[in-house]
Amino acid sequence: MVLEKDPIYLHNPMWVELGHPDIIRKLDIANDAAEVVGEAASDLLEITEGDALTFGPMFIAYYSEAILHNEDRISIEIEAAAIMGDHQAKERKERGYNPKWLHNERMKFERALFDAAKGDYRAIKIVLFEQWCDGGYHTEAFMRIVEIMPDNAAPFIPPRPAWMDFDDLQ
Repeated sequence: MVLEKDPIYLHNPMWVELGHPDIIRKLDIANDAAEVVGEAASDLLEITEGDALTFGPMFIAYYSEAILHNEDRISIEIEAAAIMGDHQAKERKERGYNPKWLHNERMKFERALFDAAKGDYRAIKIVLFEQWCDGGYHTEAFMRIVEIMPDNAAPFIPPRPAWMDFDDLQ
């Protein structure tokens, strides 16, 4: 299905002009990439230290990328409302989406990735524990990753953006 032909764009042609369909495509790919990594970690019978150092930061990298594309989507929707002169819609979107909170969440994940790129995995462990070890998304796998992952190890090399390489992940 071509996103530009989605009925939502018939009502919001400005979204197409501002690149909304491409952002949605990238958002979906980043979410799928995070899910693939989470599933792969969950499918392992035993998680090694090497697995923990790969799957934990890689999941956060793709999840952070998804948040980035979600921020872009929100910005486009708010900007389109402003351009179209619908200030009530703009204000509703700003309140409903809370872009500042979303941005701060992404910055927390990206700071953890920055530290991991220097070989310090403590923030990765904290983020995984705080966000995913409470009975939600792949909890058991992430709990094992947090337990096994050392505080310091070889620097993490972040993956390329998911939308560039997702076919290689599957």
